[in-house]
Amino acid sequence: GLASSIATFPVTLKCPTEKAGVKPKLASLTLSVSVLINIGSYPIIGLLYVAGLEGRQMGFSQIALAMLVLTVLMYGTSGIPQDSFVTVLLLCGMFKVPTSQMTSLLTVDWLIDRVDSLCKVMTDSTVVAVVAHLSLEEAVDPSPLSQVI
Repeated sequence: GLASSIATFPVTLKCPTEKAGVKPKLASLTLSVSVLINIGSYPIIGLLYVAGLEGRQMGFSQIALAMLVLTVLMYGTSGIPQDSFVTVLLLCGMFKVPTSQMTSLLTVDWLIDRVDSLCKVMTDSTVVAVVAHLSLEEAVDPSPLSQVI
């Protein structure tokens, strides 16, 4: 019922550690970083969508600044279901993008948020699997420095 990928964190963490044998410390660190990076995807896309509907072109520096602001906002809004719409609204105000077209985003926000949460959980789990696989290869193939010692 919740549309928050953070709400699934305990179950998402349990799956690779118990079912795939990934070390809990590695899975916890990788999943924590992945979750925080993933939270900013929908708001930046929403901001660019609304700006495009309003006929405003955002430059690279504005997009980079929006991503920086989102990085700070992610820590305060993580775990709140459907926080992305409010974040898009806040970013529109910050960059003086008119919000008259936000209704087109609001009409599908409920569905987008659930699909977005599903995609976030899938990509977070994939990142854990990839990092675990790469760390296994490193453990099997020691570095040249360890061979010298």
